[in-house]
Amino acid sequence: MSDIIIDDAEFLFAENVLSAYINHLKNACSSMNSLLFAAVTYAINDFEICEVLRARQGEIQGIWMALDSLSTDVNRSARTFIHEIDEIDNFVY
Repeated sequence: MSDIIIDDAEFLFAENVLSAYINHLKNACSSMNSLLFAAVTYAINDFEICEVLRARQGEIQGIWMALDSLSTDVNRSARTFIHEIDEIDNFVY
């Protein structure tokens, strides 16, 4: 057993902060993909440049999907951890 003591509220706060950062990164990915789409669709007529930008769109979409998976994992892990703490501490409210 570890000597670290974690307060439920502190743990939930940290999980919420992490989730907020992940959501900001997901929003940044979505915004970047929207800009790249607009550039390819409306602004740039060079085939080679458009191919590079489309490749970047795919990479950014992959990052977005990884962040989405991470968000789900963080949420599930946090809820599981809190549930385990609640079972162990036998707190009477």
